[in-house]
Amino acid sequence: MDFASPPIQFLPLIAQPLGSEDCLYLNVWRPATKEKRLPVHVWIHGGDNLVGSADMNPDFHGQPLASAANAVFVSINYRLGIFGWFAHPSLRSRDPETDSGNYGLLDIIESLRWIRNNIEAFGGDPEKVTIAGESSGALNVLCLLLAPSAKGLFRAASVQSPFLPEPRREEAEAFADRLIVDYLVRSGKSPRKLAAAFLASKSGFEIAALLRSADPFDLAPRPPRDRVE
Repeated sequence: MDFASPPIQFLPLIAQPLGSEDCLYLNVWRPATKEKRLPVHVWIHGGDNLVGSADMNPDFHGQPLASAANAVFVSINYRLGIFGWFAHPSLRSRDPETDSGNYGLLDIIESLRWIRNNIEAFGGDPEKVTIAGESSGALNVLCLLLAPSAKGLFRAASVQSPFLPEPRREEAEAFADRLIVDYLVRSGKSPRKLAAAFLASKSGFEIAALLRSADPFDLAPRPPRDRVE
């Protein structure tokens, strides 16, 4: 079975680059029957919000699960690491959603909107959507329970072994600064001892342009040293 490219990431321990920015896809399975208005189960994978993909674990390839539960099973990709969770003043646009830096969560919400609008074509009932996840996927489920933008997009939720970090915006922005400094050093734009001063000398517009022009694999954190909560 072929799956779409996973989100950009570095595999743990060996730091091998993997994935593509063209990663926002869903996988949909249903039982081999003619039944309609089936319940819908949406699976959100784990991986520290840093690694993983919808096809990461063969146990959650959906055909056996769809048949066993007599339900439509959907697994989704969403942006990870610096591409999915990155709060920095240079990227603020006065839009409360995008200014949150929770781009990965917004990807999941957009997937749920797609499911609401299209799942009937696969025999699913848009009024019977359950979201579920494990580890950081479970954390994302808990966030969806609180997100106003996700209201009405699902009926029930299930969490498995969630982890619960508590970063404040100030901590997240300081972490983003450290990642940008690492990028400046890796890309040869500044020696490490001068990188923080180089960053401080740039306007928000210049920093945003720098980030948007960067090679994504130069920006992505390398595990296990770097971590994005």
